[in-house]
Amino acid sequence: NLSNKHTENNSSYHHCDAHMFEIYQQKALYDAIDDGGKEDLFKFKSSFAEFDFLAFSKSVQCFAFLINNQPSNLTYLNILPCVHALTTFSERIFYLSQTFLSSHNLTTQKTVSHMNRDPNNYSKIPDLKQLEIHTNILLELMFSLFCHSSIVLINYVKSQNLQILTNQETTSLLWHSCWSHLLKRIVVFVIDFRRHIRLSCMHFIERALRIRDIQVMPMIEWFACFQRILLPMLKLLITNSPPINISELDETKTRSLALVSKLFLQNLSEISKHQCFSELWKTILDIIGKYHSSKSTDVLQEAL
Repeated sequence: NLSNKHTENNSSYHHCDAHMFEIYQQKALYDAIDDGGKEDLFKFKSSFAEFDFLAFSKSVQCFAFLINNQPSNLTYLNILPCVHALTTFSERIFYLSQTFLSSHNLTTQKTVSHMNRDPNNYSKIPDLKQLEIHTNILLELMFSLFCHSSIVLINYVKSQNLQILTNQETTSLLWHSCWSHLLKRIVVFVIDFRRHIRLSCMHFIERALRIRDIQVMPMIEWFACFQRILLPMLKLLITNSPPINISELDETKTRSLALVSKLFLQNLSEISKHQCFSELWKTILDIIGKYHSSKSTDVLQEAL
């Protein structure tokens, strides 16, 4: 039940909300302090055991209705379970899509497509078209939740008469509770074998990192964004590149490099103050060196 309904006389419930809010603030503080770890974008939470695809599909539709059609039902206390659910769903759909390519030849794909015409098999074996549809929906939902989260937090603080947060405090809390988790799962799709999925992924990343709220994010969170999301994204395109032709892959690499370069220059004056900046800079140079030495088109070489 993702709809929190408050009554004017339910003071104990309001007190509980305020207490939970303080817990989330403390967790964000601890996450901010623990900023030295290396991020593995393939460190998924879910175990990928067998599951019911029909139930999965219906759940995604429910989230689409809640987030896109009924955003007023989102509160700061239920947006976190939404983030957890969507990121877990995205892990599952990514895993299914990639294993579908590696484990099915043309004959098998025809068999799978035929089996999916039977409603009894629909819940067990999704076909490639179903996977594409749900991938697009989940990418859009994660981006929508990313954009809604700041409004949800501001409205929550006002409704509970809590101490007004500064812009930097707001963005810091949002980064550690929502934004970073959503971005981690969006960027993984840069190595999807389908071009339109990769383009959608880059489109949502670029838009998410351009929204006004994130521009005032503190230095330590921007540093974490480079260390845990943007640079691991560039590494993915080297170490886990999809089985596609070089020109298509270089299109994604070039766009990713342009985004990271722009954000790096925009935030250089702040992130250069971080005690681990020299390590970050060495990592960037190492990635650029690997891009130079890899097989690539002239377009990528010029971009480098």
